[in-house]
Amino acid sequence: MPSPEINWTDRTVEDSNPTAMHAKPMPINALGERPAPAHTNPPAPSGDALAKAIDHARRALSAAAGNADTQALQRWLEGYAEGALVPLEPSLVIRGLLADASAQRLRTAVWRALLAVPHGHWTTYGDLARAVGRPGAAQAVGQALGANPWPVVIPCHRVLNARGCLHGFALGLECKRALLSHEGLALDPPDPTRRVHLRAECEVASARTKTAVCNVD
Repeated sequence: MPSPEINWTDRTVEDSNPTAMHAKPMPINALGERPAPAHTNPPAPSGDALAKAIDHARRALSAAAGNADTQALQRWLEGYAEGALVPLEPSLVIRGLLADASAQRLRTAVWRALLAVPHGHWTTYGDLARAVGRPGAAQAVGQALGANPWPVVIPCHRVLNARGCLHGFALGLECKRALLSHEGLALDPPDPTRRVHLRAECEVASARTKTAVCNVD
């Protein structure tokens, strides 16, 4: 099934390079917004920010609807909106949204790896890059997240920069923070015990799928 053409740009710089944030101006996202500097996070989110993000996710899933799996994902999203934070089965997302082989290989790998990060937890662009076998390519990972047509379901909002700060979200950092707050993750800084360290499949001898495997410390 072809991916819906939904603009969801998530820009980042190489988060494995601590000086990269200061080496050049922060990029401007698709909405013409300039993200906050890496050492700060935006104010506490409003209910409107959460509603805005979830509504965007609803429209994205509606555009992809057409089988039992995507309908199940729509029901899951409605429960999520009401605060029912039920773990989402990765295979449901893979069957319902990622079965189309036409998507770029790196994008699909990043999206699948991200499904290993549960609600209330976080990872980094660098961790994702290593999980898909592209260490040092955090910027390319950020671009892959930016092409994610199904926000919330494929949780690009759970990716922070190397300092544990918000960075890059098309709907604005307030929406990104609102989603994390809805899931019970406080920032400034985020709980390091909730950081998910992703490992590439080749590092896990018993892996039987091509999805990344995670450890939650």
